[in-house]
Amino acid sequence: MSKRTLDPESTRASILEAAEELFAAKGYDAVSMSDIGRAAGVTKSLIHHHFGAKEELWHAVKERCMSEYFTMQRHLLEQPQAAAGDLLRLSIETYFRFLQKNPRVVRMQAWLDILQDPVMVAAAGSVTELGQHRLRVGQQHGEIRPALEPLHIIGCFLGMTEHWFRSRAVVCAKSGLSPDMPAEEFAALDESFLQTMCGIFFDGVLTDAGRKAATAPPSRP
Repeated sequence: MSKRTLDPESTRASILEAAEELFAAKGYDAVSMSDIGRAAGVTKSLIHHHFGAKEELWHAVKERCMSEYFTMQRHLLEQPQAAAGDLLRLSIETYFRFLQKNPRVVRMQAWLDILQDPVMVAAAGSVTELGQHRLRVGQQHGEIRPALEPLHIIGCFLGMTEHWFRSRAVVCAKSGLSPDMPAEEFAALDESFLQTMCGIFFDGVLTDAGRKAATAPPSRP
């Protein structure tokens, strides 16, 4: 009996890692449990033992992909004294940095969109509700424009961030930039986009009072 078989946590982690890599590369439909077993170095029956059916493993992979982000975002939103502008800036930056360092998550999200499969992990709904609540409090304090729907504010910065990392190479090509440019040049493009996105949000979402309340609003591009 292998050491991996004797170590359930190690086995489970190996299966999740292999499944995430394959699902991100090929999508849900093109990956079989046998494919995952070969990549993880375990039998298909062992995968079923730990996760049940393929759909349950898919759900576990989605939760694994996003749990770090939701933990960070909840920590931000639970800071009671933070101004709405600061929370918005930090929330945008947190999601941007998360996707910047996790390209596999970006690919997973693209497959989820194709399948019209939301990331239904346990933390998603509660964090979104908390974010809406903090934005409504900002509206009550005169920091956020009252006519804006909090859920749509969240959806806008999530969507803009996701689009950038999915389409960055295409945007570069249309701008005459080489997809083989050095990593530091891609990093500079990321920073420019982040500042532009934050500038758009602060101009469009915050009131004058909200800008004054924010301790460190991003510079306008």
